[in-house]
Amino acid sequence: MHRRRHFALHFLAILLAGVALRGLAAQDFRIDTEIFIGDERQPAAEMLTIFSQGLVYDFLLSGQEEITMLDTVRGRFTLIDPVRKVKCGLSVQDVLQQTLSLEAHAAESKDALFMFAAAPQFETKVEEATENGQPTVRLNLSARPMEYAVTARPTDRPEAVTAFRYFADQFARLNALRPGNLPPGARLELNKVLAERKLLPLEITRTIPAATPLGRKLVVRSRHLVNWSLSGEDRKKIDRAGTCLAEFGSVSFEEYRAAAAKPAVK
Repeated sequence: MHRRRHFALHFLAILLAGVALRGLAAQDFRIDTEIFIGDERQPAAEMLTIFSQGLVYDFLLSGQEEITMLDTVRGRFTLIDPVRKVKCGLSVQDVLQQTLSLEAHAAESKDALFMFAAAPQFETKVEEATENGQPTVRLNLSARPMEYAVTARPTDRPEAVTAFRYFADQFARLNALRPGNLPPGARLELNKVLAERKLLPLEITRTIPAATPLGRKLVVRSRHLVNWSLSGEDRKKIDRAGTCLAEFGSVSFEEYRAAAAKPAVK
């Protein structure tokens, strides 16, 4: 009964967020993201995320190409694999149900990090600063199993903050379903802190300390660049995603994940 109520409350929050986003369909902007592992200077992954007319298009630009579309009004994901010419659709309700099952599993786990990521308790510190003449905010969300250090910027575009939080929450849940990833709770908490302060992130560093004295800590850093207008190339990418959506055959989420785990045939 408790789990059903938990699901109902989460899904109600998603529905309310979707309703709020219907009035934001005219807000078009893009975010370029680079992800770095440890001290590496070259990004391990690069993404382009485009917000346009109530849809979010997330393009994986490095490695094997993938396009993920999120319909914020209908509450639906579409995953597109241009290499294999397949697509997969699932609702945010399906994703939420699966992540709640993951959290229930985490609650019974003996892995401290896995348990924490499902139900995090952070100590949060906030510091205002200036960077290149622009006001910034530094956030630190710390706990023994995990820490976030964030540089963010205030914005006078509340609609962009709302759209970004919805995107970041839904993608955190979706990514939690990919093999090897943690439950989404810690990232959801960070998204909440950013949204409450009307911030968009510039850089996020997540540090997971070593589990043993001889182990190595895991540091993942992401850089985010916001642009408030879309280019002609951005529009072409949106058009291509629409063409893939119309032409590719559908597979189940299980088939899609299984295919993505295999190397591409050349």
